[in-house]
Amino acid sequence: MLMQKILEKIPSGDPLNDIEMKKTIDRILDENKHLDGATMVVLNSLQEAIGFISPAMQVYVAEKLGEPISRIHGV
Repeated sequence: MLMQKILEKIPSGDPLNDIEMKKTIDRILDENKHLDGATMVVLNSLQEAIGFISPAMQVYVAEKLGEPISRIHGV
């Protein structure tokens, strides 16, 4: 429930609110979600493509990968 609240209140400057950046985020997730170690691959790819990983992006990635947010923070 907390994760959903974060995604409902994404700050205006967050990459998830930019259409092109959101497409990039979704492409990276789609291309890598099936891999072993997908969490690390996805986070590294997002860091390279976007430049940073916002708190909202962390929640979004956790939901898309079916991982707890603690695992995303841990990486």
